[in-house]
Amino acid sequence: MNVSGAPHVPNIKGKRVAPAGTIFRRGREESRAATQGKMPATATVVGALLGLGTQLYSNALRKLPYMRHPWEHLLGMGLGAVFVNQLVKWDEKLKEDLDKMLDKAKAANERRYFDDDED
Repeated sequence: MNVSGAPHVPNIKGKRVAPAGTIFRRGREESRAATQGKMPATATVVGALLGLGTQLYSNALRKLPYMRHPWEHLLGMGLGAVFVNQLVKWDEKLKEDLDKMLDKAKAANERRYFDDDED
């Protein structure tokens, strides 16, 4: 059976083929591996824009020219990029740790509830 509840249909050569409209779900590791190459560039751009926006907003609040001291804008962009990249790394590590904890809890529950029956 698949996610939609319909049984698999054999094709001409006898192999099992899922019917049309079947939703296949990838594992957590596969989906992370597929998106891992795209994240650093996006995180860097978002962080740089965050840093630039913060500096522009700071100058606007103080009623100063937006591009006063351009080196401050570069510094803000660099710090923003580093911050967001570290945030992404922290999030990935958090997901890995959560997966490990869930696997340990699942194994403990299986030992507790299913291994006792064998005694």
